[in-house]
Amino acid sequence: MTPGRRPTRRLLLVEVLLVAATAVPALIVLTAPLRQSGASQASLGAVSGELSGASATPQAPIPAPGHEVYGFVPYWEMDSGIAGHVARTPLTTLALFSVSTTASGSLATKASGYQKITGDIGGELIRGAHRQAQRVELVFTTFGYAKNARFFSTQTVQARTIDELVALAQRLQVDGVDVDAESVDLEHVAGYGKFVGDLRAALRAKDPAAQVSVATTGGPIGALMALAASQAGADRIFLMAYDYHAANSSPGASAPLGRRDGNPKTLSWSLDLYRQVGVPVERTILGLPLYGMSWPVSGPDIGAPQVGKGTA
Repeated sequence: MTPGRRPTRRLLLVEVLLVAATAVPALIVLTAPLRQSGASQASLGAVSGELSGASATPQAPIPAPGHEVYGFVPYWEMDSGIAGHVARTPLTTLALFSVSTTASGSLATKASGYQKITGDIGGELIRGAHRQAQRVELVFTTFGYAKNARFFSTQTVQARTIDELVALAQRLQVDGVDVDAESVDLEHVAGYGKFVGDLRAALRAKDPAAQVSVATTGGPIGALMALAASQAGADRIFLMAYDYHAANSSPGASAPLGRRDGNPKTLSWSLDLYRQVGVPVERTILGLPLYGMSWPVSGPDIGAPQVGKGTA
């Protein structure tokens, strides 16, 4: 998910396809050559090679290919009617968005997300999902280059966060944690991967069935983060294949197969990046949005100039 966007919908649903070598969705066939400069390709190759050379924890079992519906419930939608709404939605995984940390690594217990998730509404959502045999994941978010530089370079801070996330997951009786780290510099990708592996090991020490998912963006850094997380044992790599256009951008599809403006950034561009750096296809989830954006434009013709920002 992207911080700050508060869509006017009850549940941010993301229809997902679990990509597997034995059952590649037709969408994956619509790939195009990676359009990167030589310098960018060299950088990606060098970093992916460096990550590949690191010692990795044993990989999680390969999930069966198939179809999943992964639903994020953001805290600002957690009101008295949300549990009933979610109960009528055929989810496979419910992700409660989100909890974050203070500078010391402790969970921000006074933040709205923490209060909602740990309160009566969060408990009702978790119990309702489990009654329908749906998995529940607690989403941990850390946003911003400066914050992530401190976090992923400080072991004591990470250790405190892991201890508190594991304790909270046990208390809430959820089935795992989703790590959503956005705005991470290249130099901290390895530290991010280590955090994912350490968190998974700590969770599974308490609950051998616990899983860790990661949500990663569709660009070069996102692809390298996905690789690092997969090498650390992440059970799911959720490619956030949306927001290619946003409120401040020109009009266009949230998850484009092609573009009229000549920009190469499309679904196939992102999939090519993930393939190039070596993200394992059998654990990759392609997250597709069930929402769109609209922009005010000067007239009814396709390509008419926009006259304002877009809205979800």
